Amino acid sequence: MKFRSTRGSDQLITFEETLLSAYGKDGGMWMAERVPEISLETLKDWKHLSYIEVVQKVVALHVSEDEIPYKEQEELLNRAYQKFNIKEVVKMAALTKQVQVMELFHGESMAFKDLAMCCVSEFLQYFLEKRKSFFTAFIATSGDTGGSAAYSVCGKPNIDVVVLYPQTFVSEIQAMMMTSIPDDNVHVYAVEGDMMDIDELMIEILYDKEFVANNNLGTMNSITFCRLMVQMAHHIWAYLQAAKVIGDYVDIVVPTGGAGNITACFLAQLSGVPIRAHAVTNINDCFHQIVTNNSAKLAKVKKTLAPAMDISFPGNFERVIWLASNQSGEIVSAAINTFLNGEEMHLPEFVHNKIQKYMQTAIIDQEGIKSAMLKCYSEHKYFVCPHTATALSYIFTRNLDKDYKNVVAMATAHPAKFPEILESVGLPPVPSTIVDGIRKQEKRCLKLEKDSNWRDLICKKIVDITAKHQANNKSLLCN
Repeated sequence: MKFRSTRGSDQLITFEETLLSAYGKDGGMWMAERVPEISLETLKDWKHLSYIEVVQKVVALHVSEDEIPYKEQEELLNRAYQKFNIKEVVKMAALTKQVQVMELFHGESMAFKDLAMCCVSEFLQYFLEKRKSFFTAFIATSGDTGGSAAYSVCGKPNIDVVVLYPQTFVSEIQAMMMTSIPDDNVHVYAVEGDMMDIDELMIEILYDKEFVANNNLGTMNSITFCRLMVQMAHHIWAYLQAAKVIGDYVDIVVPTGGAGNITACFLAQLSGVPIRAHAVTNINDCFHQIVTNNSAKLAKVKKTLAPAMDISFPGNFERVIWLASNQSGEIVSAAINTFLNGEEMHLPEFVHNKIQKYMQTAIIDQEGIKSAMLKCYSEHKYFVCPHTATALSYIFTRNLDKDYKNVVAMATAHPAKFPEILESVGLPPVPSTIVDGIRKQEKRCLKLEKDSNWRDLICKKIVDITAKHQANNKSLLCN
């Protein structure tokens, strides 16, 4: 399998190259040149596989044996999941007869990002060791990505991460997950701004091709195709668990911020898995507005109870457009440029219709989040984080638990990461030995104040990291 840009370039690259380059030369995001087919017969064969085994199957559909022999793929993926807190890696919790919650938060940072991030770091280290080279990942995070990326590179000497988070838009525990890691290849910055500010800075730096090349710079955000590839397994495994008979439809409800997880669900649908997808946003509702009304305009981020979803533009929607437009780089470029220029974005009718064919969307407001958290605890003695609550609120208010037989809500983060939100809703704290341990650890963090030159400060840090690796004789630059 080769990979191409969403903006229409004819350039085809390898899986290795997608890991080491953030954007294509035309500014697009990398995608597999075709969506692999997964037949019902294949799903029957996979029915009793473990989660890790499903990940291995999905990766093998995308990564050729010429790049990583299949046996080594399996070894890398087995190693990636060794630090998860449960042997199964993920598990299903039955809320009702019709509704199951897929718990994706049993990794080191207690968030669903761990499931793909640990694979990204393993694959990166594999290729970097072969190259005798290094890599610096620029991470913009609205809450969970930063901690997940930081944990994933611990003990990986060829990879550094530079993490930026909006200091007033994350929970205390989310911040601690990033700032309590002592490893010297983790560099964390608290920013006086919101995710729009950080995303703009990241795009500006990653679009500087000369700077990127000179410093082996990339990202581990969901820009990285490997993240989407692995996240396809969430939805396939959820389907295999929930479907009574292979071929039955399963409804999967996905809390949606940057739209990486729902894009992975869309890929699973296009591959042939019988899923009805439901994308749920908080009041930062750009994704909903595009899918439901075919209209969206850049807006200021609003602070909510679900901070990891407080995003002005769901970056992975570019991939959704590309998939729905039959891989039209022209349509993608026109839509994204219109939106980023502050104008109202509309998609061609056939593109919008195809997206609507595959997914429904909804907005869940603050009261909806609170009521779902309370309902889960009072009726089921089950704690959920505020992000997961958006999915469950949608299920309860749209009667999915009554109208459909097989419904899965994606639980994206552990509720123990949000004690202040649980308290504000009127719920008791969720005990966690992991959180207790993090509270005791020393914190390391630098600040990017509003009136400082963020680009100069971050670029200097990246140059310093490059110099460190060069001094350690790890200076073979990636081509």
